[in-house]
Amino acid sequence: MSNNNGINFPNWFWGVAALLLLHWGCYQDVEGCLDVRAANFDVSADVACLDCCTFPELELIFQHRAVRSGDTLNFNYDSIFYLTGFPANPFRIEQIRYYISEVVLETTAGDLRVQDTIKLFKQNSSDLQGTPYIDDFLLVDRDFPSTYAVGTILGTGTVNAIRFRLGLSDVVRQTDPDKVTGGHPLALA
Repeated sequence: MSNNNGINFPNWFWGVAALLLLHWGCYQDVEGCLDVRAANFDVSADVACLDCCTFPELELIFQHRAVRSGDTLNFNYDSIFYLTGFPANPFRIEQIRYYISEVVLETTAGDLRVQDTIKLFKQNSSDLQGTPYIDDFLLVDRDFPSTYAVGTILGTGTVNAIRFRLGLSDVVRQTDPDKVTGGHPLALA
């Protein structure tokens, strides 16, 4: 067989070319997560999927201890504690429970915050829309030691430090707990 330029191609060439064209013509795009920040990023995917990406969640574990000059003191209930230099003033811890909010990861690429949001409603307000806030509220309770899920973090970089507010801002403290979804740290129990 020859083409218009007078070059002859063997018959097997045309057979291989036809097979290659058929193979490429039957290829179907692979759908998957194409967001490199996702835990399930799929480098072999051709088409981005809708809502299939899963992102890392920040989890914190709190250990209730005091460390001073190499000594570690566990905060156990019904134990009597003495402060160095104040032996006449012993104290006892009956309960430890506190809020954590405004969680920030300090990374080499910049500060990262939780992506999740929640609408909060002020007490005694006629506001029907609510105000969106970053949902990084935790109620840490010494009675229930566990891992606390803070929320979804998007970003890159090496984590250098974590910072957070111990407690709630003045504005968030005015939230109506009756209007917060049950099970949320800001809701009534």
